[in-house]
Amino acid sequence: MSPPPAAGSALERLRQRAAESAAPKEPDDGAVPSAVAPPVPAGVVAGVPAGVPAGVGAEPVAAVPPPAANEPHRTGPVPALPVVLPADSSAGLVRVPRPRNPRGLRVAGALLTLLVLTAIVGVVVAGISLHRRQQQDDARSGAAAAARQTLNDFNNQDFTKLDDWAARMQRDTDGSLQKEFAANLPVLKSIGAADKVVITGSAVVSTAQAQGDTATALVLTKIRRTSAAKPGGVPAINRWTVKLQRTGGTWKTVALDTVSPVAAK
Repeated sequence: MSPPPAAGSALERLRQRAAESAAPKEPDDGAVPSAVAPPVPAGVVAGVPAGVPAGVGAEPVAAVPPPAANEPHRTGPVPALPVVLPADSSAGLVRVPRPRNPRGLRVAGALLTLLVLTAIVGVVVAGISLHRRQQQDDARSGAAAAARQTLNDFNNQDFTKLDDWAARMQRDTDGSLQKEFAANLPVLKSIGAADKVVITGSAVVSTAQAQGDTATALVLTKIRRTSAAKPGGVPAINRWTVKLQRTGGTWKTVALDTVSPVAAK
């Protein structure tokens, strides 16, 4: 008859059985433990079929970061966090435009308006200046032409055609000078008939200045005067100051003065 087992050996067997029951059993080949879920590949959201971009067909599951070491334990529902999607999963997303700066837009618009107004003012001022300069040039050239015409008519006389000469001087002059020629016509006719005076000449304008409706011109004339006493004629060069007035858009001579008569040889 065998002796009863010792108490120490019985306790040893109980400890061995408890250890064996606590240790996990190795699964068979090809079997997946029912309590352990298969790993999810990187970039795939749980609950979404393979090949379908995230955010299409199923609601993505928000990932909750683990608490920090020094963060106290929180109770209650965990707030949902934004889901970070991969760079290639932009299908179905709506781009929200960045808000613009209204103050910057107003400043830019004001600057653009100022530049446009400055350009317009510059064009207008340039146009006005050009128009005024053109008007001055036209006035000067018109006064010079009128002064030359007056002295050409004055220095071309024929004692047999003094009425024609008087008509030309009435056309070229105005004011007191016009009245003076009309008053002296009978005397000129008497002298011209007695001396058989004939004057031929030409006039050249040296300078002319116009200011508004008044102008002054310096004119050089070269003439030859023949008479019964001197049928060969006497040449002469004269310088004249001609004052003009514009009336109704037409320049008329109102004063005629000799500056320096020079006898030509």
